[in-house]
Amino acid sequence: MSWYTKWAILSTVFVSTELYMLTDQSEHFKDTQEFLDWRCADVLDLGSNINFAWNLASALHTGGESIISIFKPESESKEKIESILNLQKEIRDQK
Repeated sequence: MSWYTKWAILSTVFVSTELYMLTDQSEHFKDTQEFLDWRCADVLDLGSNINFAWNLASALHTGGESIISIFKPESESKEKIESILNLQKEIRDQK
């Protein structure tokens, strides 16, 4: 995550907490503290969700390559089989 992304996330948490605090009527801004804890937990979840999305994308990429490789060797194996059959035919023709 770049510095700018981290700065934007922190700014969002700060501004939303300040706005929440303006309407907080609890003693010693207890509700604001809970709100800030909740927002910080969201930020931590965001990090794990980004990691999850990255891992999912990587897995889908690997799976896609595997599916493609299933079809690719088949055409290569057909060519190999055809070349072997042609060699066998040439050998028979020479006899």
